[in-house]
Amino acid sequence: MKYFKSLNYIIGNKWKEVLACTVAVLILTTSAVSVSSITNYKIIDNGNEKTIISLRKEAGKILDEAGIKLEHGDKYSVDESQPQETKIEIHRAFEVELSINGESKSIKTTRCTVGEFLAFNNVSLKENDVLNCDLEDEISEGKKIAIDSVELRNITEQKEIPFEVISKETDRLKKGKTKVETPGQRGIKEITYSQKYINGQLVESSPVSERILKEPIKQVNLVGTKKHNSSHTISDASGVATDNHGNPLNYVKTITGVTTAYCDKGRTSTGRKAQSGVVAVDPRVIPYGTKLFIPGYGYAVAGDTGGAMRSGKVLIDVWFSSNAECNAWGRRTKTVYIL
Repeated sequence: MKYFKSLNYIIGNKWKEVLACTVAVLILTTSAVSVSSITNYKIIDNGNEKTIISLRKEAGKILDEAGIKLEHGDKYSVDESQPQETKIEIHRAFEVELSINGESKSIKTTRCTVGEFLAFNNVSLKENDVLNCDLEDEISEGKKIAIDSVELRNITEQKEIPFEVISKETDRLKKGKTKVETPGQRGIKEITYSQKYINGQLVESSPVSERILKEPIKQVNLVGTKKHNSSHTISDASGVATDNHGNPLNYVKTITGVTTAYCDKGRTSTGRKAQSGVVAVDPRVIPYGTKLFIPGYGYAVAGDTGGAMRSGKVLIDVWFSSNAECNAWGRRTKTVYIL
């Protein structure tokens, strides 16, 4: 019995030693694991640095633990190249103006190249598109990126070619007379233009080729060289020399203006009898008593006046004996000879 008590004593003491050793090993192991799990983190945010120690491994939770909030579009990068310290750098988003075909919008992004920015926003460049910067350029806050759509077109249109007019002298016509011998005809040419459109707007157009579809035909005008007959007649009634057309050769001056006709009976404003050869005038322009020659009417004397003449609307009102003659004369522009 005494033997068994001694054995229990020996076994109990050994067991306590083993248990104590086991607990010690566990404590040391746990401590080693805990110490090795703690990491130094350097957080860089817009140039501001902050260092924290954490057991966490996820960068997002570490930033939460550091009280750093990420806004929409913000990104971060993790650098674990240093064994003693892990670096987390926050890239804050900023707005960039993107213009495509003249339509602009603001887009948030972080620092990257222009090519990366376009790819991230699913923007591809077409063959003739024009970019206002290089794809390798770094994007910074406030940068403006513009993509203009350029389209080249060829169009063809027809235009008239004016005809040339040439003159040819002939003695078959009197001097000063002209006559068209061969009428001119316009030609037609086809022109091809190269046109440049930017964002749908025409900015440049230049001809690249031209061909004649129809040649123009020259117009030939005959110009008379035959001299006029210098003979003239003497009017027995007035003694005024006239040419063979009946127009006076000797006169003081001519006045061109509108002529009308009237057939009032009785006496004129100057007391003359209203009759053929007496015409109404504005005496401030043609004094009363002035002798005149009116082509198509004949010789006359200024002996009456009227409102139309004084207002300047009509130069001369010629007298006829009937309404029918007045209507036949109507309203004519004449060159009146002052004799």
